[in-house]
Amino acid sequence: MSGDFEFEDNATAEKLSDLGRKFKALSNTRSKALGKDALVKLLKQARAALEAAAQSNDKECKASKPIAAALLEKPLVDHNDKDVKGLVAACLTHVLRLHVSECPYDAAQQKTIFSLFIWVFRKLEDPTATSAELYQSILHVINQTKCCLLILDLEEHNLLADTFAVLFGCVNITNAQAIKNTVLEVMAPLIEEGDEVTPQLLNAIVGGLLCEDQEASGLAGKLVRRQEVQLGGPLQRHLLALVAGDVDSDAVDTGPALLQKVQGACPRVVLPAAAALVKQLRAPSEDARIAALALAAGLLSTPGGDPIEKHYPQLFAAFLSRADDVKPLVRAAFVNECGELLKACSSGDTRQQVVGAVVGKLEELSEEVRLGGGGGGTPPRKAGRCSR
Repeated sequence: MSGDFEFEDNATAEKLSDLGRKFKALSNTRSKALGKDALVKLLKQARAALEAAAQSNDKECKASKPIAAALLEKPLVDHNDKDVKGLVAACLTHVLRLHVSECPYDAAQQKTIFSLFIWVFRKLEDPTATSAELYQSILHVINQTKCCLLILDLEEHNLLADTFAVLFGCVNITNAQAIKNTVLEVMAPLIEEGDEVTPQLLNAIVGGLLCEDQEASGLAGKLVRRQEVQLGGPLQRHLLALVAGDVDSDAVDTGPALLQKVQGACPRVVLPAAAALVKQLRAPSEDARIAALALAAGLLSTPGGDPIEKHYPQLFAAFLSRADDVKPLVRAAFVNECGELLKACSSGDTRQQVVGAVVGKLEELSEEVRLGGGGGGTPPRKAGRCSR
């Protein structure tokens, strides 16, 4: 029996060596001289041989090195054909698996590899594509080997953020069952093992939470729940900056939706922002109070099973108090923000409080408040889009 295993090991090593010679000859010419069909055939053979090789077999690992080097030659890694690029990426995942203890590529080469993986992640979006099965298998091997952790050593913050943004963007209702959990398992260790949550990475995660596709947004919520220890603090600081108005206009527009998403994913993270909103609703600045009304209404309108207004009684009371604000524009803003809140009210008593406040304002003679109540409510809140 042991002789059989030795024979198989030798056969795999010999196959890898033979393929290595073919790849070396290829690099001495040009891949175009071989033709696409022959090149695809060679890459498929290499993928099969690399997949069959064992990490524990020194002969096979050594025999794979010429292939590993050839895969990053420009004629291959920069090839324009998607079938060739996909197979190169597949081969690279197995090279990284074989050499998990010592990566055979330098930092610049690793950056090239992960840029190629990002290209593959974008292709995951369409599960009906011709090579969808290949792209999904690449994702699964990347997850099994955890090779994306190498990105952390590169200290390429934009590359890491791009990886997250594209992974969020590739998940949708058509492919979620096949890849959603795997994508989560690729991302979570990058948060767990990382030294910090950079602004670039936080922006990518916020973008994921605000994805219009519910599967992608739900994935981001799962990531936040799972990695609350690492993500809770940065998200809290971001939400506090949002409440204070220390963010750009796009963040302001999507602020109510973000509060809802974070509340749905991990309510503890929202607590400091909710307390800060109570203060902002009573701030001296008229503009600050109007901005706080939009954010408070968004948070209090969070869909879910539990009555959200019961979680934040002080915020709810502070919100209702703006019905009697000394400034007509603030009272008008209050009326405008009550539409979605009324839909979300979970109890008749709470609904009656909101309705009573709104009706009282509509009966006022102030033109600003009348216009506020008759203008059809606030524009639809922006949900944001995933970067793809």
